[in-house]
Amino acid sequence: MKGSRTLLLHIACNDERGQFAGEAEAVQVQGQGWSLDLDGWARSFRVDDARLRLFVHGAWFPFMSSREWVGNWCWNAYRMKRPQALRLIAHLRWHGWHCDGGGARVCGWFDRLPAPPPRATTPPPLSVGPSHPVVDHRVQLNLLEPRA
Repeated sequence: MKGSRTLLLHIACNDERGQFAGEAEAVQVQGQGWSLDLDGWARSFRVDDARLRLFVHGAWFPFMSSREWVGNWCWNAYRMKRPQALRLIAHLRWHGWHCDGGGARVCGWFDRLPAPPPRATTPPPLSVGPSHPVVDHRVQLNLLEPRA
C-alpha cells in the first residue's frame, strides 16, 4: 500500500496552562514518511468528543481518535481518515493558512490548493468528489508516500 488510510494531525489548541483554548494557531500533519506544518489562526475551533468531530472555520470534520497534550501541553492529536484530513487541509488553505514546514513536494502540493481570492466571502465546496480539485491533489499526495 502506497499510503496510510489515516493521517495524524497535531493541533496547537491549548493555552499556556494546557487548557483547551477554543482556537487553533498551528497544525502539523503527519503521513507515512512526510509531514506538513501549517500556520494560521482559527478563532472558532471546537471539539465534539461525543460525536468525534472538529469544528474549524465553520465546518465539521470527523476524527477517529484523539489524545491531549501530545509533545507538550499546547498540542492535541487527532487521527482522521485520509479523505477527511485532506478536506480539512484544503479548508485551512482556503481560510488563509500557509505552509511553515515540511518537504518541498508536500509544501508545493499545499500551495497549489485553492487559496482565497482577496476578500473572499464563500469557501469552496467541502465535498471530495470527481469534480473537486482536492481529488487531484490527493492523488499527488500519494506520490509523497515512501514506495514499498
